[in-house]
Amino acid sequence: MTPEGVLAYWLPTIPLTVNDMINRRAAATGSVGYAMATAYSDYNGHHVGVGFRPHAVGGARRVAEYQWGERVVLSRGSLRSCLEAAKREYDRGARGTVVIVGLHEDAPESIEDQRAACEALGYVPFSQEIQREHDRTARPHVEFDPLSRVPKIVRVGGAS
Repeated sequence: MTPEGVLAYWLPTIPLTVNDMINRRAAATGSVGYAMATAYSDYNGHHVGVGFRPHAVGGARRVAEYQWGERVVLSRGSLRSCLEAAKREYDRGARGTVVIVGLHEDAPESIEDQRAACEALGYVPFSQEIQREHDRTARPHVEFDPLSRVPKIVRVGGAS
């Protein structure tokens, strides 16, 4: 898909590595050593959306938000402020975080200006095919045998 045909941009999912999965499992099963090792780890990444609300109360505007028990709004207002707020959330580095930005023809900015704003902050073109390829190569798949508590790596893409 060419950039001209792209109607969304994203910051790819921060993958959960095999080591993360093992440490998370060990911390959850009560190992004090692993719990201490993972005390500052963040496995609670969010699916952050940057969208355009043409019929919002008070006028049309952009919103950067995610759901975490309730709606959490990171920013309201201009495209740039929402892109920056979503990137700050992404830059926290929580495993599993992904940011999706929808480009909208009804927005005050032209599609070309929206693309330029996304690319200036490091967002890349998004499509379902691009996401599937990223998931295939970047995410390990680990299964745990509940009886032995030994991880079994089923498939590992790029990072481990």
